[in-house]
Amino acid sequence: MALWAPTLAAGGCVCLTPKFSASGFIPDVRFFGATFFTYVGKAIGYVLATPEQPDDSGNTLTHGFGTEASPEDKIEFRRRFAPASSKATAPARAPG
Repeated sequence: MALWAPTLAAGGCVCLTPKFSASGFIPDVRFFGATFFTYVGKAIGYVLATPEQPDDSGNTLTHGFGTEASPEDKIEFRRRFAPASSKATAPARAPG
């Protein structure tokens, strides 16, 4: 909810699907024109486990934030899906 409220307050749109689907993630991103996503748990790993497609980087993502993605998964997600922001899939916890 903490990430939805600023989006809605700024006049943005929040899109929810009935359930998470790793194979449906990028098609949903494209369909809704999503630029930012949040995740919990191992969702990034599940998306990365889907077969790589030549058009994976052809999406509208610019930012992502969530918890529990490994450093390796963050790097691979950036490589494969090419979000424009270097902050995509940022660390879940602040240092210190």
